[in-house]
Amino acid sequence: MKKIIVHILIVFYFFSAWSQEKEKNFVFLDTVFLNPVLKKENFYAYVHQSIQKDSLSLNNLSTNLQENTSIFLREYGYGMLSSISLRGTSASHTQVVWNGIPINSILNGQTDLSTINTDNFNQILIKKGGSSVDFGSGAIGGVILLNDVIGYQPAFFIQNTTKLGSFKSINNFSEVKLVNEKWYSKFNFQVQQSENDYPYVGYSIRNENATYKTYNYATVLGHRFKPYSHIYFKNQYVFYDRELARTLYSSSQSRLSNVQNRNLLGFQYEKGRLNFINEIAYLYENYNYFYNKNTEQSDKSLSNVYILKNHVFLDVSDASHLSLTHLYTIQEGISAHFDKKKRQIGSVYLIWGQKFKFFKYDVKIRKDFNRNYQIPFTGSIEAGYRLNSYWFLRGNLSKNFKLPTFNDLYWQPFGNPSLQPEKSVSGELGIDFQRKNFSIHLTTFNIHSRDLIKWTPDDSQWWSPKNFTNVQYSGAEISASQKIKPWKNHLLEIKIDYTYQNAKDLSTQKLLPYTPQHVGLWSLKYQHKNFIIKYISRYNGKIYTTTSNTKFIKANNIHHVFFVYNLSKKIKIGGNIHNIFNTFYETFPSRPQPGINYNININIKIGKL
Repeated sequence: MKKIIVHILIVFYFFSAWSQEKEKNFVFLDTVFLNPVLKKENFYAYVHQSIQKDSLSLNNLSTNLQENTSIFLREYGYGMLSSISLRGTSASHTQVVWNGIPINSILNGQTDLSTINTDNFNQILIKKGGSSVDFGSGAIGGVILLNDVIGYQPAFFIQNTTKLGSFKSINNFSEVKLVNEKWYSKFNFQVQQSENDYPYVGYSIRNENATYKTYNYATVLGHRFKPYSHIYFKNQYVFYDRELARTLYSSSQSRLSNVQNRNLLGFQYEKGRLNFINEIAYLYENYNYFYNKNTEQSDKSLSNVYILKNHVFLDVSDASHLSLTHLYTIQEGISAHFDKKKRQIGSVYLIWGQKFKFFKYDVKIRKDFNRNYQIPFTGSIEAGYRLNSYWFLRGNLSKNFKLPTFNDLYWQPFGNPSLQPEKSVSGELGIDFQRKNFSIHLTTFNIHSRDLIKWTPDDSQWWSPKNFTNVQYSGAEISASQKIKPWKNHLLEIKIDYTYQNAKDLSTQKLLPYTPQHVGLWSLKYQHKNFIIKYISRYNGKIYTTTSNTKFIKANNIHHVFFVYNLSKKIKIGGNIHNIFNTFYETFPSRPQPGINYNININIKIGKL
């Protein structure tokens, strides 16, 4: 690692010096810097959505996705573990990407969405479809991009948002931002805690042993040398301590605390047709599981990930572009259930694209290297064709992979060191219509996976991971929105988002458990001057809980209401009522969600944007 760090510092020094050379003929570029791979306009061949933060609800990523998309999330109760299922795939098949760096745990392969505070980021994108070329192992179902976009438009403000809610919940978020033409700085701090002891609807028991508290701190710093180059540092620290709630049928005394620390140092040079980025990242995770919260005995797991990343992007002409990326990753993990393990992965990927008057395409190819696995070439072909000023046709075909996690391989006594990487082929075809205030997007998709890694019980009922031969995920998605201005200063917005997903084990012709076939959401938002009110209805279809498809969780339809009022340019108040009809519902067996509950919040901002 010392050699790697020395190499990075030399590269930073060289390009910093280069960027400060006197040049007579330079073009003053836009003051916003963003990695070209992360720009949403590059996702034209895929379904992608931006999460708009139009309320003051201070939600975590899990809640935000539920209130804005038809993506299914498996939750073990409010404030507990929350995992994503994109297009019927498992949580480890969706890669969560923090500022271009994959952050899924190397231990279990997934990210707990309840630990991610969306207020830390100024851009959140969801890209559905196979993305292993751009984002590596596990991006079979899609990716979630969490971006801190740095721009050097002068600004100074301090803001604070406080939320109070049911079950003795309190959430406070503070942000300080100071920017001029040379320097960028942003500091966020969040503290949150709750008794979380909601009653189970229709039962005489409560959600016992469910208290949680979290601290979240984030820093973004940048310094621009010239209009075309800057250096930046991004950090996020999360501490989450929660009791693990009881189920409907058994009590609990367990507790889980974890620390996540993410760091990224980078340099970007963007001038003319050339965009160069050099980055080094360090990710740290520490988990402590207490079987009994009243004792000090715990199972400990921790991981370290070191990443060296180099991008070169070149606009060969006005109509074509080329990019080359080199990535070197070191993963280290240790647990109470396995000794210290280490994995090194080298990656190289190339992208070539062209655009014409009505047609554009990209060809991508990637190769990963590891001494223990023969990782296959991955690649994609992506294309889009504009039929006219309203209609756009898009499609893509990709080959993807997923490495076994450390727990899959080494967990004693049930890990399986002979596991092979998952391989999959994905394809989708879609059409978009956009005219004035109306838009609609239609997509069909198909994913075929080989050597799917799945934990299943053996004859003695002990669970262990195995490779399964053939699994298919197929379905269709539709989303539409309509804005209407019935009178002056009045705005109505209607949104519909629906997904049909069929996740099937081809060897048994049974649906995979914990994945509903139907997920939908519709919302109605009304705005009049400084006042916004929004109504949301979310539907989760029947969820099978066994591989034989004999047991299931009933379908549910949950309704929420939100409002925001701008008292002045400096003060906003808001609130919401969740589950307004006090419906009993689950997304995981015996883990009920709260009945009707509420919160109110106030935001105060001083300074100048």
